[in-house]
Amino acid sequence: MSWEMHGSKLVGLADEQCDLWPNELWYVVPSRTHYSPYDGKKVRPLEFAYVLHNASLAKGLLISPTRMAEGREPRTLKGGAASEAENLLETLRQEHCPERPSRLRCYFLNRDKDVAEYRIGDTLRGNKTLVRCFVVLNGAKVHYADSRIYERLEGRPDDAPLAISYWQTFEPQSEEDRRNLEVVADCALYFPDWKTFPTIPFESLVQWQQDNPPPLAQ
Repeated sequence: MSWEMHGSKLVGLADEQCDLWPNELWYVVPSRTHYSPYDGKKVRPLEFAYVLHNASLAKGLLISPTRMAEGREPRTLKGGAASEAENLLETLRQEHCPERPSRLRCYFLNRDKDVAEYRIGDTLRGNKTLVRCFVVLNGAKVHYADSRIYERLEGRPDDAPLAISYWQTFEPQSEEDRRNLEVVADCALYFPDWKTFPTIPFESLVQWQQDNPPPLAQ
């Protein structure tokens, strides 16, 4: 189904309508579309441009991470202290503010384009690209968070008061604050530039799976 934006509405061919957050947001996404066993390094699955691929196939409208993972238990893909920090954040979210989106099922977005550009060059690794998107408000859970709290929590993954402070709405007061605002969103997203997005050739995914078989069960 194709969709068109009309102001703060997203309208489908049969006049289906969704409400959009009127302000565009910016999403830093992986951009790898090809794989070769001769790439010379271990290629992680999250390096592939799945967001761009899926948005292209879906004509711009991606469903929420919760709907994508329906029927599966949420879990972090991180290890060590980072995993402990994520699990503590999730436990406290469920206990104290379940209306907030889970970090284990969300899109991490940027309110400002220049902040997203800064993060690509300064803090994020791998092949990334920047795309604009709009939050679909129907059923959306969105949280403004201070990314510095999570960074501190990685070094103190048992600090419950610090972790609970992450779930307080963050309102930037300075330029440094603005640069550390992260938008945690469990919602559908609309990408108006989806026609320019690449897709991942099927043969690349097959080759990667052949070279990276899942570990044998113990």
